[in-house]
Amino acid sequence: MVAHLVSEFIDKVPFKNGTVQEMAIPLQSRLIYSFSKDYFNKRILNYPQNEIQNNKDLLYEIIDKIGKYFYSKIVLEDFNPDPYIFFYVNPEEKDLINFIEIGLEAGAIFKIETEIGIKGVRRTQNVYRLSYSLYPIYKLPKVDYNPIPLSRILKENNTDNSCYLFPNLNEI
Repeated sequence: MVAHLVSEFIDKVPFKNGTVQEMAIPLQSRLIYSFSKDYFNKRILNYPQNEIQNNKDLLYEIIDKIGKYFYSKIVLEDFNPDPYIFFYVNPEEKDLINFIEIGLEAGAIFKIETEIGIKGVRRTQNVYRLSYSLYPIYKLPKVDYNPIPLSRILKENNTDNSCYLFPNLNEI
């Protein structure tokens, strides 16, 4: 995965008189977005254990709901100086534990280190975030904010049923 990104960068590095020139920020952004869309998303879509036990949604559908939720809250809504970017699973929501296990295994989500004190979350709860590789697709800033229960994200269903993670999936 990283080798693909590095080779994409190397192919695009500008040279002048045998000297490496600085790569423009827009080009860097396009390469990272392309990597996220063309490589990382396909990995999640084709992950062998895509079905989540006791849940009607597949792995990529839950990931897409999380990404769209954070995009809506951070980018589209009025400015909030303390928005959400992390999520956690309440202990009584055992049906979502399987999602966490598969999401971690697939590299779609990451567990935040327990040493980090996060406002409003008991130290006994694990806190998670989307993989930074997905941030370009959802136009999310790489910043740490507050956590929110995953069940709340899934219940607050967007009126937009299109899938950002795989926009052409409905055409198949």
